[in-house]
Order: sequence, then structure tokens, then C-alpha cells
Amino acid sequence: MKNTIILLNVLFLCSFPLIGSEPEDSIRTFYEDGRFTTECKVWIDASEEVTNSLMDDFIIQFRSNLDSLFTWALKDMNLRGEGDEFIIYYLKSSEYNPETEIIRGKMDVIVPKILTVPDITIEGKMYKKELTDEQVVVQYDILTATGFIREADATFKIVRENANSAWCTLDLRVKFGWFFNIFITKKIYKKNLEWRFEQLARNLKDEAQKRENASNCGL
Repeated sequence: MKNTIILLNVLFLCSFPLIGSEPEDSIRTFYEDGRFTTECKVWIDASEEVTNSLMDDFIIQFRSNLDSLFTWALKDMNLRGEGDEFIIYYLKSSEYNPETEIIRGKMDVIVPKILTVPDITIEGKMYKKELTDEQVVVQYDILTATGFIREADATFKIVRENANSAWCTLDLRVKFGWFFNIFITKKIYKKNLEWRFEQLARNLKDEAQKRENASNCGL
């Protein structure tokens, strides 16, 4: 009977995560000289093979297969016309020119009851580079975004802590065009865009750990 009680206590304690067993995720936003900067950081328990394949798939699908990307990386981000209190986005298409390496996307931006800007063309480049054996980066530079964005770039980085764990960091820097810059305050930015960036980070984390689990199970 005593051994049974001890076993039950051990099982009960093991059902809860250990305090401090996983570093905390974080997100913060700064505003200076008309530019918003958002830094997001999430902890991923996944191997280098898994995180590299994740980054490769993100680039390939962002270039030419948005429908697939919306099933994991862009899911639950309200980027296909879902209602929003401030600004509604509809990311419609993405095409890649291998000769120029430019990705051309089209998007509608709607400010409810005020303005609709259809077919905004966004041209940019996305590429992967290895900084060191422990750091791999996907960089996205927006070259043009007629009327909506003045300038922007984003960095998606994997920084390995060990063979089975890494930090995934997402950094976004953006300046809006004159019209949108008038009313996008830091408060509105946080309610309209910051949470989307955080959702992207969490989607990447969930997908990496899903793939890692499948790999460990031999699937």
C-alpha cells in the first residue's frame, strides 16, 4: 500500500511541468522616428534538421504557395479578410521570379467605414543565410508596398542552444506610408499587428515541435 501511494505521488508530480524547465517566450514593441520595431522570441524543442526544414518550407511556400502556408505558419492570423476593429488585411497572392529573386504579393487593406485600398503590390526578397553553425537566418526585405508601407524588413532567426533546443526570434521593423502613419498609434499597432507577429512565432514553434514529435515517432 505504501509503495502504491509513493507511485501515485510521483505520477502526480510528473504530470506538471518543472518550474523553470523551459525559458519564457517574450514580445515587445518600440516606436522611434516613425518606425515600429517588434521583437518576438520563442523557445523551440526541436533538432537542427527540423528547424532547417521548417525555414526552407516557409521560404518556398511564401514565394509561391500561400494556401499551404495558411495551414500552419499563417493560420489564425486573420490575413484573409476576417473582421478586425482597426484594419482588415486580405493577402491574396504571391509570385516568385527566380531570375530577379523578387517575390510579388498582392493584398487588400481595409479601414472599416473609412477606406479600402485594393490590390496593394508588395515586392520583396526573402533569403536564407547561415551566420554561424549555431545561427541560421531567414531575411525578408520589402522593396515596395505602394501606399501602405514606406519601408520594412523582417528577420526570422534560429539560434541553437543545444542539439535539441533553440531560440526562434522574429524581428520586424516597419514605417507606414503617410496616410496610415497618421492614425496607427502604438496602441493600435499592438492591437492590430503585434499580436499577429506573436501568432506567427507561436505557429512556427508549434509546427517545429509537431515535426519533432513525428520524427521521434518515426513518422
